[in-house]
Amino acid sequence: MYAKLTQDQKHALLVEYRRARELGACDVLHAVAIAAHSVLNRGNVRTLNSGKGADAQAAALFFLVFSGEIKAVDELWPKRLLPLAMTEVRIRRGEGPNTSDFSWHTFKGANAEEDGNAYLRYIAQTAPQGGGYDKTDVEITFENGREWEARFDVKYTGEPDNDTDLRQHVRDFLYFHLNPQDIPWVRDLRDPREREERVASIKACWNQETRDEAQTLLNLIEGRR
Repeated sequence: MYAKLTQDQKHALLVEYRRARELGACDVLHAVAIAAHSVLNRGNVRTLNSGKGADAQAAALFFLVFSGEIKAVDELWPKRLLPLAMTEVRIRRGEGPNTSDFSWHTFKGANAEEDGNAYLRYIAQTAPQGGGYDKTDVEITFENGREWEARFDVKYTGEPDNDTDLRQHVRDFLYFHLNPQDIPWVRDLRDPREREERVASIKACWNQETRDEAQTLLNLIEGRR
């Protein structure tokens, strides 16, 4: 289909693609879809999600890449990195049955994260049943030297939203403070004013420097640049 594009179509694709990108509200692939739909399908809604729509988007993408308008694959798909590794994990149970081990347990090396998660699941086997949790102290050292200390609330095995995943805990904490407007219970607040106040209150917990550092760490532990 690329070879069949007329000069007018090629020019129109460039115009519509650039216009979509200038809006700043969509990524490269979305802008390609908008341009293809507008120019090659002439805005026909029935073809948007059909085979013709897919053909048009493929033709538009092919043209925009080989014309040099889209200059690198990096513009299409963000680079994925290996998630930032944990080189040491220390865990100490803070609550539990009298027979519990309340000493620090240290896990090092390539399996530090996996072994730490396994120990959290071990604690969960004797956590309170039918509600409640056991406070557990956790210290994490990442491969870049960054250290993280937190309290985990470990529930009984099988309880929903159990705090037995080291990486997920760190990610959830960072995401909560960086994007409070996207947290389900905040988003579901019916009163717009209350919702705005909640978001502002959470964001006020960190200054901009702390937010920037948190965003960097979140990107690293998720394997994004």
